[in-house]
Amino acid sequence: MSSAASRPSPPDPERRRIEQAFVAIVCERGLANATVDAVCRRAAADEKAFGSYYADVEDAYRHLFEQGTKEVLVDAFGAFAAAQTYADRIRAVAHAMFRFMAEDERRARFLYVEVFAAGERTQLIRDQGMEGMYELIDSRRLELEDPESISRATADNIVLPYVGDDPARAELEISPPDFPSHDREAAA
Repeated sequence: MSSAASRPSPPDPERRRIEQAFVAIVCERGLANATVDAVCRRAAADEKAFGSYYADVEDAYRHLFEQGTKEVLVDAFGAFAAAQTYADRIRAVAHAMFRFMAEDERRARFLYVEVFAAGERTQLIRDQGMEGMYELIDSRRLELEDPESISRATADNIVLPYVGDDPARAELEISPPDFPSHDREAAA
């Protein structure tokens, strides 16, 4: 039985407006040029309201970046787990990530471009997310007869040694699947 306390509370409309305005400002001006004042004007909120949720622009970016990274990783790991072969799993991850970015190009810019202007804490979150992706790629090495014949560092750079030259060329010939349109905003 679910109690009211165990169910997630509905999103705060003011916070949602601030976050949407923040994403818009960052995508228009770049993270380095985003200001609390500009976000508050766009969100029709005051700086006290912004301050009740975030310490500053960097804190807001870090929070939204972490939230977006979790969503990407959930999609990627779900796609990986649903496929049968290594090549199918890696392909499914690539398609899931592409779909995630194609669904909302502004959000993709926010997560994948503006992160380079973010601070150390956000860079650490990015690096942890990338480590998760490296683990997916490296999982094939662990299936080899001699896993030590390929360095773990290979996953950080290329996939070709895992599948070979001919299979890698064949991958380039495979058409991407048709994905149904999915509106994350409507689902939220």
